[in-house]
Amino acid sequence: MENNELVFKGENSQALTNSLLVAEKFGKTHEHVVRDIDNLLEKVQDVDNQCNPNLDAPKTMFELYFEDVPQPNGGFKRAKRYVMNRDGFTLLAMGFTGKRAMKFKLDYIAAFNAMENELRNPKPLSQLEILQGSVNALVEHDKRLRAVEQRLDNMDKEREENGRLLLEAKLSDIPTPQQSVRSRINELVCEYARATNTAHRDVWNTIYKKLKYLYHISINSYKKVKPTETKLDVVERIGALENVLSIISEMINDFKEKTA
Repeated sequence: MENNELVFKGENSQALTNSLLVAEKFGKTHEHVVRDIDNLLEKVQDVDNQCNPNLDAPKTMFELYFEDVPQPNGGFKRAKRYVMNRDGFTLLAMGFTGKRAMKFKLDYIAAFNAMENELRNPKPLSQLEILQGSVNALVEHDKRLRAVEQRLDNMDKEREENGRLLLEAKLSDIPTPQQSVRSRINELVCEYARATNTAHRDVWNTIYKKLKYLYHISINSYKKVKPTETKLDVVERIGALENVLSIISEMINDFKEKTA
């Protein structure tokens, strides 16, 4: 394993390694390395915070994450992993002994030094690389813009189609023999919501406001007879379904006149 494979660049331009790389380099099982890190963090918790102002430092040296590892039976096992910076690796490697361990420690130190030097002194980009980066950014921006325009175009087409269907629909305040007044109300609310691209909740709120303004019926002033009773249940209970049907029908007629 080359030194440049031991250490990688983190999101904050920090030289990092992880428990998998450490285990591979030092010839240890990954579970062994994770156990050593857990033991280190447990020892930190046992230290008196007043006696050690750097108590939280080791916690910032290691970052825990989990990875779903495929299993031979086809399932997945959630495995524990750690990412660590130079200080975290140094603290962990203190417990690794022997001649081979010393060589591996030196390899890691060289890898950290090389990565940190690269981060401090990034290689200047060539004019071609700068141009290619600009082209890639423009292409990506154009893709996103086209996607947004396509979604907006689809929304406009859908709104126009729903409006057309509502204009062509035969509107009647009188439900068919097989249809109750309540189901007719729900049907008209759905049609109006689709045509005007309005949330169903907002349509119902408008209806109940008009019910109070036009017929002096405030649904909120009626107590529920059971916890599951809805506002439309209350409307039906007090005999105001015909009023609501009249309101939603008038709302649809107004929409037709505005879009005709």
